[in-house]
Amino acid sequence: MREVLGDLDIHDRSTVNAWDDKAFVERVAETGRDHLIVAGLSFEVCGSLAAISAQADGYQSVVAVDACGTFSLHKREAGLARLAILGVEVSDYATLMVEIMADNADPHANDVYAALDMPFATLMGQVAAGYGK
Repeated sequence: MREVLGDLDIHDRSTVNAWDDKAFVERVAETGRDHLIVAGLSFEVCGSLAAISAQADGYQSVVAVDACGTFSLHKREAGLARLAILGVEVSDYATLMVEIMADNADPHANDVYAALDMPFATLMGQVAAGYGK
């Protein structure tokens, strides 16, 4: 993880819900962003509780369901039902990353698709290279 994060601090906490940790919430607020992508060790606990709490505080949260673990299919299904009732968006990590990229002509498109291990990455790069010609 250090290779990706560089010198950024890794915040260690003991709370089950990250949003119950004042320092964590302060760090999120410092980013100035109001759209959050949330993942956690456990989808139905770590990911969901933080997303629900952040939404209650005015953030738009999306839980990347496949970037979270779970302890059983029943727990995952219950978590999905709960988030649906509460209006918290659920997606998958690859869709969220491509949505952020937004344009296949982006010079980083090939790298993004390769990092997502999407087999059509080469095709997207060919499309991007020919865009506008």
